[in-house]
Amino acid sequence: MKKSNIIIIAFSLFLIGGMLTLFIDSKYHIDERPGVFTKNKDVILPPFSVIVAEKNSDLHVEQSDSNKLSIEYFKDSIIPSKLYAIKGDTLYVYSGLRLFLKCKNVNTIIGRKHFCMGITNVAPKDLKIDMSDGNFYYYNTDSIAKRVTNLSVVAKDSAFVEINDRLIENISVNSDSARVKIETTTKNITAKLKNKAILNFNNNFQNLTVEKDQKSCYGIGMD
Repeated sequence: MKKSNIIIIAFSLFLIGGMLTLFIDSKYHIDERPGVFTKNKDVILPPFSVIVAEKNSDLHVEQSDSNKLSIEYFKDSIIPSKLYAIKGDTLYVYSGLRLFLKCKNVNTIIGRKHFCMGITNVAPKDLKIDMSDGNFYYYNTDSIAKRVTNLSVVAKDSAFVEINDRLIENISVNSDSARVKIETTTKNITAKLKNKAILNFNNNFQNLTVEKDQKSCYGIGMD
């Protein structure tokens, strides 16, 4: 076989192989990638003071001077017909898409087997958190002048609750089969633990009162 023919055949095989590789690679990405992010749909909301995250919802909340819900969706995705509802002073959010909420004057946050919830800089004087299953993260990165004085945490049904702040004067925890992690300096911690509940605190406190059963535990710096 002529050397020129060998070169032509080799080059052709190289092109075919390269095209096949690109085809397989593109097919893999089409099959595995969930979609291309498009944008958020914004909804202006009336006033409310209570947030309820329903089963499998994915909610991220930030303190603001207005009440607005942003809905994250992807190209060609279908927006569920019911993503939120307001009844009285309570906002209910549902599963289907990731939601970003800006709000003011909120004092109660409830999770009902939600997927994940993150709260940033929501700091009324009295804040109530009630979680049933799901993961919950609270962060306050605002100035020392704006903070929670009295924090009440109820956690049950394998919920995980993490509190991150500089200072909260009084914290009460009622945990049933859940884990609560306190990453803040506080004056007073009062806790009731049962059914393998775990309370972990990593910062300073002045007074600690714990009532627990034999299967529950608490401590400083536990994993």
